[in-house]
Amino acid sequence: MQLDLNEMTQLAPIFRELFKRNGYRVLVTNNPERVEQTFSENPSAADVVLFSTGGIGDVAIERFNDLANHHATQRVPALLLLGESHRDRRNHALTDRHRSVASMPLKLRELRQEIVRILGSAPEDGTD
Repeated sequence: MQLDLNEMTQLAPIFRELFKRNGYRVLVTNNPERVEQTFSENPSAADVVLFSTGGIGDVAIERFNDLANHHATQRVPALLLLGESHRDRRNHALTDRHRSVASMPLKLRELRQEIVRILGSAPEDGTD
């Protein structure tokens, strides 16, 4: 199974339930301001944040970078999913070992593997 950006939007409730069932704290929203507000108030609100250029375009890249630029959220694992029309902006994303970028379409297995990888690479509290 491969996922495209339209499917990501349609499958958001399924992903939310799947992640919760596997013990992950999740925040699924298409409102980038909500992500910023939620994590500013509680940096441990979710285990990982997935951003997709699929409904919000370049704003997804901006919010992905905002997490890296704020002290309270710079350690939050994040994955940015780029649609075909945004692949050329890959180098605009601020990546690190716990902050990654993937291009769509993406197989569900590949998405899961990348999430597990960035969760395993997340810095401990109090470390850089």
